[in-house]
Amino acid sequence: MRTLSAHPANAVAGVKLALRDYTASQSGARDLISTVWNTLDRELDTTASIINLVVDFLEDEEKKTDLLGAWNTFKIERRREFPDLIILPPGTSTDYAGITNPRVLIATSAHRAVWDRVAQASFLL
Repeated sequence: MRTLSAHPANAVAGVKLALRDYTASQSGARDLISTVWNTLDRELDTTASIINLVVDFLEDEEKKTDLLGAWNTFKIERRREFPDLIILPPGTSTDYAGITNPRVLIATSAHRAVWDRVAQASFLL
């Protein structure tokens, strides 16, 4: 935590408190994940590394299962916030004229709200 956070002293104390509350059943798995997520400046990979360490640390199998389930849901939610770039195999048709690059932005209706916010922000610049 000390090397992953911009404010290591506060980060360690905050996460320790959240972990204590979770293990004592005073807060839920989602609360613990949110604390780690916000403490680590909303970085998915660094949050994952801490959550995985916590899962290894926990002795209560029910708490482990609960935390892993909440973490998987959290990851999926974060990944859906923004569309992904995917690499298409060579020769795959994109059904869009003029696209020659195999990196195609996949946008679905689920991402429409995100693109609307991007468009609004671009007008403010």
